[in-house]
Order: sequence, then C-alpha cells, then structure tokens
Amino acid sequence: MRRILTKIPVVLAVLALSASTFGQTRILDLGEYLDGLGDSNRRTNLRFPSVFKETWETFEKGKPGTSVTKVIERESQQKQRSTITIVERGRRSVVQKIQLSFDNIFCSYDGKTWIGPWMYDCRQPDPPAALSQLPTSTEFSVDKKMLDGKEVNAFRKFLVFKEQSREFYTEEIRVIEPDGLWISITETRGDLAPISVTFKRVQSWGPDPKFGPIIAPPNPRPWSGD
Repeated sequence: MRRILTKIPVVLAVLALSASTFGQTRILDLGEYLDGLGDSNRRTNLRFPSVFKETWETFEKGKPGTSVTKVIERESQQKQRSTITIVERGRRSVVQKIQLSFDNIFCSYDGKTWIGPWMYDCRQPDPPAALSQLPTSTEFSVDKKMLDGKEVNAFRKFLVFKEQSREFYTEEIRVIEPDGLWISITETRGDLAPISVTFKRVQSWGPDPKFGPIIAPPNPRPWSGD
C-alpha cells in the first residue's frame, strides 16, 4: 500500500489552500477516522447564512470531459439561490435556481425566463456515482496544518478497488476547522495502472457571506411538463 501511495498524483485540498504542515501524518483506523469527523457534516450544513461551492469534472484519457460548477447562497435549509455553470463538449451553459422551500423551486435556463414553481430540481448533469463495492485496501490518516493563521485538521481517506484486471482508487481529503466545521472536501478518483485521474470534485463552505434576500423571481412561467 505504501508503494502505491507514493505514486498517486495527490491533489490535496490543503495544498490548494496554501496551508503549511507543522505536524507528522498520523495513521488512523476507521473508528478513529469517523470519531475525528464527528458530526461536522450536520453542523456545517446547519450554518446559515453561508455560501457553498462545488466543482466537479470528469476526464477521459487525460482530456477534460464534463464540468459543473455550483455556487449556492444558503439563507436557510430550505431557502437557497444557485448558479450552475455547465461545460459539455466545449459548450457552456448556465442554469439558475431559486428554492423557497423543498417543493417550491424556480428554474431559468436562459437567464431571462423563469419556470415554476415546482417540486423538482432544475435539469443539470449528475456526477458519476460513487463506487458501491468493497475496497481491497484502505488507509485513513490526519495531518495538522496551518491555514490563515489557525490550526486545521486534514483527514484523508484512500481506498483501492479491483475489478478483474483493473485497479482504481478513490481519495478524499476533508479539511476541518478547530471548531469542527468543514472548510473543504476534495475527492479524486482514477486508475492505478497506468496512473490517471478520471474524476475530481472540490467542495467548499464560506461563512458570513453578504448576499441579497432570496425571493421568488418576477413573472415565472408555469411548468408545462415538457
């Protein structure tokens, strides 16, 4: 496993954030890893107002495939405004979404005309599904980093899978503030032989943002079902 890890082109979220290491990497077992994450998922997603950003992209033989970037202004758990930028086959499109409740959603695909309200999400590509099979090997670890003058923890999960003669991996790095809230999550998937990246996703959370009130769009057109 160590031999494999040294070959992986790791794309660390903490490096992208220019964090510096001041402690040794500590290997964890699964229980210690889960204890370290604690209830950070629930607490982070209940922090309002906040801005959530997610970018995911696929790669085919090293070349970019589909990419989707979401910027979500979160006033409450139900009240959110999203801008979704999609690039497929070199073509760029933008989807705008306003959600006033779980079943009160408006969508715009041209930046002018709004459709809704309805109870369905706006049309957009879905990221590739995560692997559901059991890994052949796992490794969990944590690093202490300095980010913007404060100590953060970077929890890393590295899984290796095998399917017939193919070996592939998933790496996930969660950077967590001292108070247990998430700063970012970076997920990378790819093949081990030869080494490649087939999917990458970066999620980040920003507290105390400044954005206008989230209200229904003007003159929405009722959904016609087409």
